[in-house]
Amino acid sequence: MLDLSALLFDYGFYFLAFFSAFVVVVVSVPIVRSLAIRCGHVDVPSDRKVHQIPMVRLGGVSIFLGTLVAAICLWRLDGFSHLLPIDQREILIILLGGSGYFLLGFLDDLQELSPRFRLVCQLAIAALVWQNGVRIDALNVPGLGLVHLGLLSLPITLLWIAGLVNAINWIDGLDGLASGVSAISTLITAGICLFNGEPSVA
Repeated sequence: MLDLSALLFDYGFYFLAFFSAFVVVVVSVPIVRSLAIRCGHVDVPSDRKVHQIPMVRLGGVSIFLGTLVAAICLWRLDGFSHLLPIDQREILIILLGGSGYFLLGFLDDLQELSPRFRLVCQLAIAALVWQNGVRIDALNVPGLGLVHLGLLSLPITLLWIAGLVNAINWIDGLDGLASGVSAISTLITAGICLFNGEPSVA
């Protein structure tokens, strides 16, 4: 029989993170939407666009705020205290790198940066993340087992991080599509990580 109290005790911090992020996003979306419309930061319909009415371009602000608040709540309530110091440091590096990508996307929404400039900045942020220890050092290749990358660690890490950022950006053509896909993939990844005993990744 499932012990609900034990489940809440073991995974309470994860429920807290999800709930706090959910509340912040739900509350902030109408505010961000109203401000963006008032300031004219909207994506105008065209022959290349699917939407028929102007769409707000600053929805990422709410997602970023939700993520940040969830992380701060976990940190202040010692939700990361059971992790090794190196795992805690990696979480901080990921949050800082994510903040850099958010600022880049925010500026692009405001001023439409050139693709080349965005790519250079994306690779630079990924390189800083790699330099601070969050990197792909090995791959589990079927038939070969664990393959250590050596000097290929940097380019593969840069390709993976910048590739994911652009993949999410490219599917942001429909209202809510990128956030929906991200939410689904994040929840599935968190569940798999918890099942496999990887709380720091979750």
